[in-house]
Amino acid sequence: MGLLQYQPDGVAVVSIVVRLAIAHAQFEAIHPFRDGNGRVGRLLLPIMLAAEDYPPVYLAGYLKSNQRSYYDTLLAVQTRGEWQAWVRFMARGIVESCNEAAEMTRRLLALRDEWRQRVASLRVDATGRKLVEVLIGSPIVTANSVKEQLGVSFPAANTAIGQLVDLNILQASERRRNRIFVSGQVVTLLQRGVE
Repeated sequence: MGLLQYQPDGVAVVSIVVRLAIAHAQFEAIHPFRDGNGRVGRLLLPIMLAAEDYPPVYLAGYLKSNQRSYYDTLLAVQTRGEWQAWVRFMARGIVESCNEAAEMTRRLLALRDEWRQRVASLRVDATGRKLVEVLIGSPIVTANSVKEQLGVSFPAANTAIGQLVDLNILQASERRRNRIFVSGQVVTLLQRGVE
């Protein structure tokens, strides 16, 4: 995709990458809030992507790992109008973030496939099999949340959780009442990110 796209009527449309770069630089220059400008500025990017039906790629990891370049390039655009370097920096961030998201997706799907093998010994209609399918997107569960999410009874949810604890897919919190169950493998993968 180039910087400009032309519609059939000859009207030029600025690419989403350029619009993201401009919006982020302008937001950071305005700095409208007393606190939280950085978080809001970073959140603005995936919201803009999602609003135009692109995957809502989160660039915070890229900006953090390239923090010095980020500050320097942002300052250069704000003080000297060096837009080309800023747009290039943001475009590189989008590409890297997309690649990281794709790799993370591959790893999560591989983990889900591994879990499917672990639950293969359960009955075909077992709630534990269904729970494995949703844990990647919801790695922290309670019996009530499983009951609601899967539309099963509380005892069925409890049984499924117990089966996944036995298979070391879920780990239980220390408390006795209102226990929380966590898929440590998913949480660890998400915290570590793509190295």
